[in-house]
Amino acid sequence: MSIRAFLKRHWVTVILAIITIVASYVIGCYFYKKSTSPPEPVFLVDPVKTSIIDSSHIAETPLRVVRKNGNEIKGDITSIRFYFWNNGRKSIKPSNILEPLVVTLDDPKGEILDYKILKCSRKVVKPVVERNSFDPNKSLSLSFAILEQEDGLTCQVIYVGNPDAGLMISGIIENARKIITTTELIHSYIFKNIGKIIAISILAWLTFLIRFMINYHHLSKTKPKLTVRNKIKKMSRRIVITVFMFVVFFSLGHTAFKQAKEKASIAVIQEVPKDIVP
Repeated sequence: MSIRAFLKRHWVTVILAIITIVASYVIGCYFYKKSTSPPEPVFLVDPVKTSIIDSSHIAETPLRVVRKNGNEIKGDITSIRFYFWNNGRKSIKPSNILEPLVVTLDDPKGEILDYKILKCSRKVVKPVVERNSFDPNKSLSLSFAILEQEDGLTCQVIYVGNPDAGLMISGIIENARKIITTTELIHSYIFKNIGKIIAISILAWLTFLIRFMINYHHLSKTKPKLTVRNKIKKMSRRIVITVFMFVVFFSLGHTAFKQAKEKASIAVIQEVPKDIVP
């Protein structure tokens, strides 16, 4: 029996076999990727800060803030939190830390006054936060015994300096491409929430532009009875409409992005595992 005759006679069986093979391959790749997924360390700074001392309010009062040694602290004192956890399936152990994890205050003139671990997911994590020996005034070293999926900690940092200052993290973890930060979480949230709106706006703009080009092509082939002056008028009208539509779509997209970014800075806190939320 020839191949052609066989396929003609058993075409249903062949199609089912191909579908089964392809489906098995796709499912196998999916579960293999899941089982070998790398660790995903996440460092998130809480956008909500607490002002402890506003220097402008106590400047004319007898109230003074001093250190343990009696030296006066001058400046705004603010409390900020950061969350650090593993969002991946593969655990992170001390042997996986290729470059030490260091949390740094993003303020050249600022200083970390105090810090405290508020909560960790499990006792076996054994998190340790301490002043970094290379820059003890602005940096904290972070270590732990193990971080399995959704294991992590919450730490409070009290500092003197710019109230709008943030925290940064540095370090390298084996098999992790990078440490996911607040900025990346915000961008991911924005993409999920307004990505469709932007895509629709771009599609509408492209549709309008294509329509304009078609009209222009049709106009260039019109009969000679249409004068050059009339052609210019029609072209000018379409150009004005095109520019107007572009401005409208751009304004809507910019406004949507700005609003989504403001909401995202608060909404990303929902990504924090419940076990490390104080």
